Amino acid sequence: MRILISFLVLLCVTTLTTATTFSVNSGADTTIVGDGECTLREAVIAASFDSTNIDCGSGSSMEEDVIQFDWSVLGGMFNLQFINLGSALQVSGGS
Repeated sequence: MRILISFLVLLCVTTLTTATTFSVNSGADTTIVGDGECTLREAVIAASFDSTNIDCGSGSSMEEDVIQFDWSVLGGMFNLQFINLGSALQVSGGS
């Protein structure tokens, strides 16, 4: 019985998820896996489709993901061509 309870507690703990914060650190509009740069395109795709990106992290289906920008690297501007979204996405930022 003790083993069953331990297993159920472990199962519950491992299934809890939290929101992911994606830190965009590249102004490029690319999806080059493993380059160490998290682009806005990669972050949006991972957040929108709750998928995993080695450079950015994994989107969460249980919580609202957050995309933040490293403005010191981006210089305040970036280009992004059209992206098909898997779910709703809200983008907001400072001036």
